[in-house]
Amino acid sequence: MQKRKKKDGTVTLMYGNQVSTSVVNNLGTSLIPYEAMYLNFSSAIMGILQAITNLFPNLFQRFWGKLADQTKQYINFVVIGSIVNGVVLIFLLLFTSPLPFLIILSVSLIIGSMATPAWSSLVGTAIKANKKDRFITRSSIYGSIAGIIAMVGFMFYSYNNNSNVLILPFAISAAVAVGGSVTLLLIKIDDKKNSGLNYAKNVYKPSKRSSIKDLMNETPEFKPFIQMQLLYNLGMSIAWPLFYITIVKILHANYFQITIINILSAVSPLIVLFYMEEMIYKFGMKKLILMSRFLFVLVPLSYGLAFSLLPIYIVSIVVGPAQAVSNVIFFAYILHIAPENKRAEYWGTYNTLIGIVTFIGSIASGLIVEFLTSFWGLYLSLLTMYMASTVLRFSGAMFGFKIKDIRVIPSVESKDLISTGKMLSEKRLRWLKRS
Repeated sequence: MQKRKKKDGTVTLMYGNQVSTSVVNNLGTSLIPYEAMYLNFSSAIMGILQAITNLFPNLFQRFWGKLADQTKQYINFVVIGSIVNGVVLIFLLLFTSPLPFLIILSVSLIIGSMATPAWSSLVGTAIKANKKDRFITRSSIYGSIAGIIAMVGFMFYSYNNNSNVLILPFAISAAVAVGGSVTLLLIKIDDKKNSGLNYAKNVYKPSKRSSIKDLMNETPEFKPFIQMQLLYNLGMSIAWPLFYITIVKILHANYFQITIINILSAVSPLIVLFYMEEMIYKFGMKKLILMSRFLFVLVPLSYGLAFSLLPIYIVSIVVGPAQAVSNVIFFAYILHIAPENKRAEYWGTYNTLIGIVTFIGSIASGLIVEFLTSFWGLYLSLLTMYMASTVLRFSGAMFGFKIKDIRVIPSVESKDLISTGKMLSEKRLRWLKRS
């Protein structure tokens, strides 16, 4: 009788880190802008807050990515960055005026951003090449489930309680961030054993050049992908700071209702994530990217025309597939096209460029709304910027037709899982027909 192979604890610990990151994001980080709104920050300040949230985590990723690739200290970078991202929530509760609030947040975002590019290289190094897409998908699923559980708990906690309601969730988030990060120190990486061969290694030779232009020349697929994402994210970032203003100032939502929006936004993508691996194999990455880009065009339209929370609830569910794709596909796309020894640098470069563009979009949006409000009022000012966001998003989505498709060949184990899933689906359909 053949013995079953012992499971690698490395993957379990990495899943645990992604679960803790999701809890911190859903229970803590996602509520920071709403805390700012309840502190009566102006539209201009909200634009600045969203702008630094876009810029600082991304601006330094190219630096952190190159440093991580050179030092190979991927685990330490992820641990330090993750802890900072969680612990900062406690410090933010101590400030109620914009300047110190923004300064503390900015510093934490700069330091915490070291985790993101290091994580991409850690995944590339620790996970076998033919299992990367599965790992990315499953980590998103586990993280989404953990985030939903955390948000449901907060929803009941915040019911009829809007005073100092963030103290407990922020404290829990900080503790979870520390616990989910330090466990990664138990991981031992063997580069030669685990790295495997991926698409990039087979096609491209490593290059010592590191300018953005050289990266685009080195990897032709990178340029059209970046062009699409820059234009699209400019359109997205215009609307981001306005969502919080609409929900709190126009629709007068409390934390209980805000959490319902967040839960709906998380549950819908989770359902799609269960089929994400099969969708990548069946449709390729390009079709999934296009689907996500065009679906997200609906969001600013819905917020701009909403007079109650119902349209917000509906659009949160409808764009779930787009959110699920975004959680997986962009990271997977870059992981497949980037040379093996430059994964963190490519991911860091991508996020740096996105950060700069979204910084411009959000800060401009907040300032324009602040200016227009004195002439047109808050609602018409918001509607104007939502329409601008819609046009830019649609234009960016059209650029998606220029990107190259990436087809992934599933491993034998993945094929078995997909076949099993199809068989179970067919059985469920036959049972439904009988009933």
